[in-house]
Amino acid sequence: MADIHKEDSRGTLIVTGAGRGIGSARAKLAGARGFYVAVNYARNGQAAADVARHIVSSGGRAMVIRADISREREIVRLFESAERELGPITGLVNNAGITGGFARVEAVSSVTLTQVLR
Repeated sequence: MADIHKEDSRGTLIVTGAGRGIGSARAKLAGARGFYVAVNYARNGQAAADVARHIVSSGGRAMVIRADISREREIVRLFESAERELGPITGLVNNAGITGGFARVEAVSSVTLTQVLR
C-alpha cells in the first residue's frame, strides 16, 4: 500500500466484483481519484490482486478482500475488514453479480432466478 495520509484520501470505497470488467475499471478510476479502494472478489484472487497492484503502483492505496456478496456473513466481514484497514466507508460500487446465462425467461429455472437475485 502506498503511503498516503488520511487527509489526502477522499474516503474508502468498496468495489464488489472488482477483479475484472466494469468493476476493475471503476476500482482503478476510484484509486486514481484519491479513494482508498477495497477490491472485492469471490473467485479470481489473482485478477483482484492485479487491480490492487495497479492502484498502488499508481500512488493509491488498495486492499483485496474475498467475499461472496450473496452471503450476509461475508458481506459484514467485507465491510468490517475494509473499514478496519482503510478507514470509514464513504462509498460502495455494487458491481458484483451473475446473469444466470442466456435463455428465454420461460426457460430459466427457479434455482437460477434465486441465484441471480441473491
